Amino acid sequence: MASDMEKNKDHIELKFYDFDILHKDLTELIKLTPTNFWVIGDNYKIGPPNRNGERIRTSNFWCFDKFAETNEYLGDLVEEFIDNIIVLRIQEIKSLTEKYHGEFSVVQYMYEGCNPGFCLSKNHIDILSKCGLALNIDFYVLSESSV
Repeated sequence: MASDMEKNKDHIELKFYDFDILHKDLTELIKLTPTNFWVIGDNYKIGPPNRNGERIRTSNFWCFDKFAETNEYLGDLVEEFIDNIIVLRIQEIKSLTEKYHGEFSVVQYMYEGCNPGFCLSKNHIDILSKCGLALNIDFYVLSESSV
């Protein structure tokens, strides 16, 4: 029965918005290849395919993320990302957030379990603060037992 359980989807991201440098310069500074990005002026589609809604990007965006499908404790994944990605780049991230919007984002789509959440240590909170990162946390509880 345990193999039939749908796994939670965890998405942890380091993001930058509204910057006026080239994406390649941001990538070189932070020494990470983005997993997603867009350029101001790019067209993008919105809404259902049959509506063909289109918009134009009004700002630049750069993102490095880790995605996991697991029912393991989310806090371990968050701490691993901070320790292995953020800590190694505190000064570089801070130099970007002094001029541009930077964000640390945690999103969980929860299918199993009944208590979403995690705890950040004072040390991890201090690291994010030193970097000047905003914190964005979203939980989407999608299990049948949550209704």
